[in-house]
Amino acid sequence: MSLFHADSYSPDDMVMHPRHQAMQPVLVQLIQQLRACESVEAGVDFQRDLLTRLLEVEKDRWEFKRAVTRMRNGKQPQPEVPELQSGRDPVDIATWRFEHDVCERLARQLRSVGDALAWRVFGFHRPFILALCRNQSPGPMYGKAGLPAELEHFERACKEDGTFALLHDLTNCLRIGDMTVWDGVHPPRTQEIKTNPKNSRSVQLRRINQARAAVLDGGPLPGDNASELLYDLDLPLRTHLDVLRVALEGAATGGIYATPVPGSRALFVVD
Repeated sequence: MSLFHADSYSPDDMVMHPRHQAMQPVLVQLIQQLRACESVEAGVDFQRDLLTRLLEVEKDRWEFKRAVTRMRNGKQPQPEVPELQSGRDPVDIATWRFEHDVCERLARQLRSVGDALAWRVFGFHRPFILALCRNQSPGPMYGKAGLPAELEHFERACKEDGTFALLHDLTNCLRIGDMTVWDGVHPPRTQEIKTNPKNSRSVQLRRINQARAAVLDGGPLPGDNASELLYDLDLPLRTHLDVLRVALEGAATGGIYATPVPGSRALFVVD
């Protein structure tokens, strides 16, 4: 969803929505909590907190989607639909679509913090992220049939097995498999969790094995094109966070800031 192609609201409408405003300090708190994680227990607690926030947002998103469907069929929104906070006309179906889109954006922001955890636990090793991102988005966690089984496996892995498990649905970037587990000895192992193990989908297991082989053995990336491989380039990764910091500060003061970046590029920031 692009804020710049929405039919009934502007980027300012989205950013200034009370739900969006209320989420910003929550995101700051979660980022600070993630930065302070120094143990397996802290990482597990962080995921529990992130999961709670995400399920709250996705529940509201689901209810707003139901309201839109009911209104499209000539009915009133269901009694349990969350309160409108935009101040818009409740009779207009676009109002309910707007509330849904706000929740969709908030869920994506929360998962972006989950992405930061994923990069950290994978040791900022890009190949794992590239290999495990090659699927369509699995959709919302709220209402997912296999979620109880995933959470049970997650808790057991952390409490009983002494390993660290990462729930993929808490991220935007990990789309193959349900979780990845670290035992401190072997390379991280991605798993597909099913309520009934006999119902394991061979397609998903094959993609998990392809992703693992692509990273560890140089095999093709998941997909139908066997020529898509990962390559290690002998080039240093250079960031310009100092330039970004100055640009953000300049935009916060003046609204717009532009500056050249090494490599015949430019950075343009609007606040």
